[in-house]
Amino acid sequence: MPSRLPDPAFWTRYHDELSVASDFRDPIVAHRKWATPSSCQSTHHMKLFILRMLGIACLIVSGTCFSLSLKSSGIFTSTTQHTRDYDELEAIDPVQDLGTVNQGEILSSQFQLFNGSRSPIRITDVRAGCDCTNARVASTHLEPGSGTTLTCQWNTTAKRKRTYTDILIYYESDKPNDSTTLAVRMTANVIPDYYNQPDTLQFESSIKSERVVELTAGNLKDLRITGSYTTHTAFQAKVIPGLSQVCVSFDPIAWSNERARAFLIISTNSTIEPERRIELIVVSNGRDASH
Repeated sequence: MPSRLPDPAFWTRYHDELSVASDFRDPIVAHRKWATPSSCQSTHHMKLFILRMLGIACLIVSGTCFSLSLKSSGIFTSTTQHTRDYDELEAIDPVQDLGTVNQGEILSSQFQLFNGSRSPIRITDVRAGCDCTNARVASTHLEPGSGTTLTCQWNTTAKRKRTYTDILIYYESDKPNDSTTLAVRMTANVIPDYYNQPDTLQFESSIKSERVVELTAGNLKDLRITGSYTTHTAFQAKVIPGLSQVCVSFDPIAWSNERARAFLIISTNSTIEPERRIELIVVSNGRDASH
């Protein structure tokens, strides 16, 4: 059976390898170099392996650095981190409902304030929405993660029904021109000594007419009207005998299309709210002519 000889391409590669390996000066050694994996080939494979490992390590390091840069820039923040990169003062419970109270009660409440930022915060001012409320903070300088207490007192003498009062806390961080406010609120349902119906009286500017206001007892069971008057000569007030009512008459000639505000003042025997102020509104063709 004829032996199978290598093809011509085999001999071409063989002789090329012999010429490259001529430094060995020995054809047998050159043959072995060609026939077995060379040390150069092993070194080349090792270099490729090391380069690949270095590439993977660079990718891991660069990814870690990119993540850290996102965190430092504020684009990415861990959800488990309590403090934040931006400067913010927080109220733990910013709206407090104090329930149903009697008119004239002085209500007290406390708000817990917390510095949830990474920078110190300085409280510069505390302002109430009306004279019926006063407030103060225990500490005006808050380090990151620290808190303080805002103590408030609310006089409900001038309040009635469902109502509220707001307190504004002004603060700033160590950044220049960085000043902002935080608002908190107290709400309550205030039962007054008496109610009035309606809350305002409306008159047509060209029509002579009368309107009636009625007072009904709230906390004050023996309510009495002791007097009444108006703040403008176009209106006349008269207490209706035997009833907790006041009749208000309007004279269009005395109004003369004046752009003015007028009120009805009703005096009572209440020590909490001795006088009740009710606005008198003049309209022209359904539009308010007094503003």
